[in-house]
Amino acid sequence: MRFEVPVLILSATIVFAALGAPTPANRTETVVVTFAFPDGSSKVTELSDAEVRSLLHENFGYMVEWWIRGALVKLGLPHRIAIVDTKLRAKDVVAVGDVENGPTGRWVLYVNGFRSPYHMNTQTRENVREIRLAFQSARRPAG
Repeated sequence: MRFEVPVLILSATIVFAALGAPTPANRTETVVVTFAFPDGSSKVTELSDAEVRSLLHENFGYMVEWWIRGALVKLGLPHRIAIVDTKLRAKDVVAVGDVENGPTGRWVLYVNGFRSPYHMNTQTRENVREIRLAFQSARRPAG
C-alpha cells in the first residue's frame, strides 16, 4: 500500500506529459495578452505560469481568466471584472482604464486570433497562446 500513491502520482505525471498537458514540472508555456483600446493604442505583455502565480498569489488557473487577470496586474491597468450572466456565473472584463462597456461599445474576447464564444471564466486555457481583449465600438445607425 505504501507505494501506490507515489506510483499513481508518477503515472499521472507521465500521462499528462505524454499528452502535452501542463504538469508541475513542465508549466513553462507563455501567453501574450493584448488590450486594444478604441483610440488605436494597445498594451501588450507576455506571461508565464510562474509569473502569473507570483502576481496573483494564486495557484494554477484553468480558464483564460488566469492570464487576463495576471496581465492586468502586470501592466498596472485599473480594471473592473463583473458577472455578466448570473445564471451561468459568467464573468467578463467590463472596464480597462477609463474605457467601459456601455452605449459606445464593449470589451470583446479573442483567443488565438478568433473571437471567443465564451466568457473569461468559461474559456479554457488549453492550447491558448494569444489572448486579445479589444474594445469594439457600437455600430451607429446610418442616417
